[in-house]
Amino acid sequence: ANIADLILASGATLNLESLTSISGNLTNDGTINTSINSTIEFVGASDQTVSGNSTDLNNMVVNKTTGSLVVNTPITVVGTLTMTEGNIENSQAIVIGTSSSNTGDLIHTNGIITGELRRYFSNASGSKFFPIGSSSRLRDVTVDFSEAPGTNQYLTASYRSGTPQDNGETLYNGLPLITSDDQLIQNYCEEGYWEINPTGDDYSSAINSAEYTIDLHMNTANLTASIKAL
Repeated sequence: ANIADLILASGATLNLESLTSISGNLTNDGTINTSINSTIEFVGASDQTVSGNSTDLNNMVVNKTTGSLVVNTPITVVGTLTMTEGNIENSQAIVIGTSSSNTGDLIHTNGIITGELRRYFSNASGSKFFPIGSSSRLRDVTVDFSEAPGTNQYLTASYRSGTPQDNGETLYNGLPLITSDDQLIQNYCEEGYWEINPTGDDYSSAINSAEYTIDLHMNTANLTASIKAL
């Protein structure tokens, strides 16, 4: 189906079985049921909004030549999120996967998620990519676990504007830092900072004890260092 606005009234139910392309807005005040073959694709040439109830989708595609997908309600993508073109500007978390046995997938060609992105990890070694950033700068993160992080564990990542903060307090802890190869790190970037939180924002969760490496995309960043550890 190719439709403009999709509006579900309270008490209404929509059963999705195949590809549905939306060029307007999605308002879900009812219930959306999905099948393993169902996909919602956002293709509008201007800003599109998603609002209403929390929404679970099988596959979601963002393929917008102009404008952003503005998400004002939690979305869980059970299958695959495909980002072909266009940003996702979300005030609520975008979640990929549901558990360590169903981690979902991300296919990224272009576009930035400006709010929180949550990804589940398998209970095995492996990495996940987070295409987060500001509306104009991709500040993606890749976290690679060299050992199993545990059952039903996830990370929630975002890139936030301004100086590094923790509960409203500017972060200075750990600076200055001298690395193992004698590099001095003593400054932070006022443009923005990465925030990566473990399962349930609980630092005693299993994933917080697993060995990992992290890659941060800092191209064109005016900084010496801006790193907040898990």
